[in-house]
Amino acid sequence: MTAPQTDANACCHGTGIRLGDAPASEEDLKKLRELDTPSLLARYRWGVELFDPRLFSLDDAQLDRRFDDPASLGTWSCRELVAHLADADLSLTFRIRRILAEDNPVLEPWDEQAFLDSGLYARIKPGASVATIYTLRVALAELLETLDEAQWNRRGLHQQFGEMTARRLVEITTWHLERHAWFLNRKIHEMLGPLSESSHACEGSCACKNA
Repeated sequence: MTAPQTDANACCHGTGIRLGDAPASEEDLKKLRELDTPSLLARYRWGVELFDPRLFSLDDAQLDRRFDDPASLGTWSCRELVAHLADADLSLTFRIRRILAEDNPVLEPWDEQAFLDSGLYARIKPGASVATIYTLRVALAELLETLDEAQWNRRGLHQQFGEMTARRLVEITTWHLERHAWFLNRKIHEMLGPLSESSHACEGSCACKNA
């Protein structure tokens, strides 16, 4: 099957990232370790530009449509997916800040399925979720740009995954959004068809125009 052209190109800031034929894998996460710090921060800061911009034109029925194709489309609705990404960024941002401020903090896991099962996401507009992600990433990236090597290597202890550095958490946060963006864009393609080649995330009123 030919991969649908649904990925929004993060072109404004030269990240050069396009979503591939499959969701980001563990190998893609490993490759983030090879990036220099400016390249990693560019990937992190402008991740929301990978979302198909037609997300904001979906009606409620489309936003809340569930899928039953874990490999190609996932199962969550578009509304649930971007709300999850906002919560994940809230959690990961705070973990990174704790590592920078505290000595060897213990990083508690959170139950992402409980947030879905609670119905909390049914009342959240996707624009609010995307705005949350964008704001968190721009603000944190400004802080991260000032770190020295010792600060990048500060550590916290995750209760499930063991010791993690600030740098490693930025890599994981970057990868997590890129993986979910692939599924989001496939869902939108399933409902609306392919995104035209002339469309990208910098058209209209995208965040980077006002950055």
